[in-house]
Amino acid sequence: MFCQYCGNSNPDDASFCSACGKNIAWTAGAAVSRVAPAPAAQTAPATAPQPIASEPVHVVSAAEERLVRSILAPEAKKDRWKLPNWLGVAAGIAIIVMLIPHKDGTSVCDAAHNEVAQQVPFAVEILAARHPLTVGVVRAVTKESGFVDKLAGIYVQSEMIPQENPGQASCYLAYYTVMFQKDRVRASIADWLEAKVNLK
Repeated sequence: MFCQYCGNSNPDDASFCSACGKNIAWTAGAAVSRVAPAPAAQTAPATAPQPIASEPVHVVSAAEERLVRSILAPEAKKDRWKLPNWLGVAAGIAIIVMLIPHKDGTSVCDAAHNEVAQQVPFAVEILAARHPLTVGVVRAVTKESGFVDKLAGIYVQSEMIPQENPGQASCYLAYYTVMFQKDRVRASIADWLEAKVNLK
């Protein structure tokens, strides 16, 4: 028999193990059951794998495809025509720039003429600073307040400013030149008057 403690082989009638010395007295039936190998586990017969049931594939018809495209087409068109924000801001600024000259209800060329005419008194003051004696004598002779300014204004509008409209783009350019470069425009009017009246 085999020792149940150390597994050493001993004679069947031995009471103690010859290796470890422990009591190994067993009945014949107990010893046989102790050393008998365990029966092999019964395995279940292999079964063939069952196929997985799958849902039938739906085939999209041409009518369904057209319906889906008709639903999604407006969204695609909207995204295609979406404009950047800066373009809207630029368009707003351009509209404001084009409308400002019309604030008095006149055309843009009339607005440009009016802006030039409003700079004439300042140009006359530049002339008075350049030629105080001549301008002072004229003002003393007329004895009318602002007569020189009125005369210069009429002369500038009739001779310096062209009466025909040179075109919308040119009028816009002239208007904003006067608006943003008034000192230069006043000096130009003074130079023109000085040359025309032969004050040099």
